[in-house]
Amino acid sequence: MSKKIILLFLIIILFFSCTQVIIDGAGMDKVASISPTTGYEDYAEYMVTKSFSTRTRVWYALWGLIPIVKPDIGQIVKNQSAGGDGVINLKIVDEYNIVDFLVDLFLGSSFTITTRSVKIEGDVIKIKKEKK
Repeated sequence: MSKKIILLFLIIILFFSCTQVIIDGAGMDKVASISPTTGYEDYAEYMVTKSFSTRTRVWYALWGLIPIVKPDIGQIVKNQSAGGDGVINLKIVDEYNIVDFLVDLFLGSSFTITTRSVKIEGDVIKIKKEKK
């Protein structure tokens, strides 16, 4: 009996580890950088006009094997950076939190639906002056 429980536990762990988050910035119309300066070497001064932090959720079928709903990271960053010249300090975090656990608990066992949370943060900048 205990061998069956251990085997079942290992199979469940295997299924929950089969997810991926695809980060695609194709929808962005501004430079986005994960560092505070890369992409802005030609500019002497810029100022951070706002910081943003938003969350979205990725939905999967068959315990993470087939993506159902994928967030458009590029479009999210584009919407958040409206009015600015670009984004620096861009951070995209793939998380598994308590809400994901509860969705997996209720939908994963009977309907094979699982989720992952994605947090997107960054600083929107406005260019003040170009280098001479």
